[in-house]
Amino acid sequence: MNKIIKLTILVLIPFGVIFSYFYLNKKSIFVADNAPKSSIVLNDFEENGIPDFKFKDVNGNDFQLSQFQGKLLLLNFWATWCDPCVEEFPSMLRLIKHFKGEIALVTVSLDESEDDLNKFLKVFKVDPKNPPKGLYLLRDPEKIISKKYHLVALPETFIATKKLKMLRKISGSEDWDSKMARSFFESLLEDR
Repeated sequence: MNKIIKLTILVLIPFGVIFSYFYLNKKSIFVADNAPKSSIVLNDFEENGIPDFKFKDVNGNDFQLSQFQGKLLLLNFWATWCDPCVEEFPSMLRLIKHFKGEIALVTVSLDESEDDLNKFLKVFKVDPKNPPKGLYLLRDPEKIISKKYHLVALPETFIATKKLKMLRKISGSEDWDSKMARSFFESLLEDR
C-alpha cells in the first residue's frame, strides 16, 4: 500500500507543478492557442479570403483586387533587385501565356524606382502600357499592400481560388511553367 501511495505522489507532484505553471502564467499548453501571427493570418486568408485592396496600376488606372472574383489568381510580390524574383518572372509570363488569360497574374513590385521597374520590364519585352493578357502590374514602394499580406520574404505568391480564398502561399522562386505546375493549374481550372 505504501508503494502505491508513494508512486501516486511521484506522479501527481510533477503534474501539479506543470499545471500550476501554465495556470498561473496564463499560458496555454495547446499549440494552436500560441500559433505565430503569420499562421493566424494565413488561416484567415484561407477561410475568409485574401484582403481586397484598391490601388493604381503602373499606368495610373484604378485597380481593385475583387475584380478577379470568378478567376484563378496569382498575387505575386517581388522586386527587381531580388534575384529569385528575377529568376521566376519569365516562367510566370509563360504560364499566363499558356493559359491565355484564364489565370490572372497580379504582380506587386516593391521597387522604389519606377525607372528600375520599367527597365526590368523592357528586358523581358513587357510593355507596361500594353501588358500580355492576364498580367496586371502594380508598384507599391510604400508597402501599403504588402503590409496587409504580412510578407516574410521575396518573392511571395498567393494562389487564390475563384472565390478569392487563399489556396496556397509560395515563398521563394518557382518554375511556374513546369509540367507539374501546368497540371496543377489545369486541375484548378477544371474545378469550375
